[in-house]
Amino acid sequence: METIKYCSKNDKLGTKQVYQDIKEQFPEIDQQRKGCLSECKTCRRQPFAKIGKKQLVCGDSLEHLYKQLTAIISQSASYPTAEKKPKSGKSTDSALIHYTFNSQDKNELTISLDMNSAAKLVKKLKALQQSSELRKMKAIRSKKTSSVKAKLILAMAEGNKDQLKRKKNTLKLHLTAHTLQELQAILIRYIQKGELSTSHSYTLQQSGSSEEVQLHLVALKSIQQAITG
Repeated sequence: METIKYCSKNDKLGTKQVYQDIKEQFPEIDQQRKGCLSECKTCRRQPFAKIGKKQLVCGDSLEHLYKQLTAIISQSASYPTAEKKPKSGKSTDSALIHYTFNSQDKNELTISLDMNSAAKLVKKLKALQQSSELRKMKAIRSKKTSSVKAKLILAMAEGNKDQLKRKKNTLKLHLTAHTLQELQAILIRYIQKGELSTSHSYTLQQSGSSEEVQLHLVALKSIQQAITG
């Protein structure tokens, strides 16, 4: 992906915060802050950034600009697959996927994610679709009274059914090509427009059992969504 550039004169509208958030969440992405990007009319009116030499990305607000940039990053085929290493002393929980099983019904699984973790998940799903190799993500498993570190593993389904395998704090999802494509579309819409429909759920066959698990996706409130608030 080409370099994302910011005009320091646009700092008065708060774009330095967007620069810092992108830097923290996507450390592999090349960003630069310039004295002037020669986009003075835009600079006076609204938050903006420039990708490469020509692509201008403008936002009605800081949150809008951040959403557009993270969507572009997540869709970039050249974006590296390396995982971000947590900085000492800083919590990265908001960048992780959270999952929980219903305490009354263990066959109800909810995965919660914010725009940051949604962008990471899109990247993993796209990589899985391209190579069929296992993809792993750090996660948080929420229990009734506590939360623990966990792992989410993504794999291609061998048949025509989505499957789930759970073992202690590891969740493995075997997804069909159709589900992979649909999940990417849903998550990209969430990243771009902040909308995550609660009507989408998936039925997964539990590995080694005839039981089925209902998977639901829900939005997890992100720190980044409070940029303007």
